[in-house]
Amino acid sequence: MGHLAGKEEILRQLRERLDKNPIGLPEHTSLYEILSILFTEKEAELGAKFPFGVVGIEELQKATGKDRGELEEILEGM
Repeated sequence: MGHLAGKEEILRQLRERLDKNPIGLPEHTSLYEILSILFTEKEAELGAKFPFGVVGIEELQKATGKDRGELEEILEGM
């Protein structure tokens, strides 16, 4: 499962980011299975870096370092 190490780390970062929301998302092994079904690796990476509150595409570009076209494509998939 070494090939999943990168995706597992991204899913861990996504879970930590989601846990900062008011409802939270506590640590649980089954949770990572659910997140891996719901999100591609690119979507999880974006979600882990997503700023709090309502933001525009420009703020997402600053937070992620990704260009507008790539962000739009990822967001449409989400």
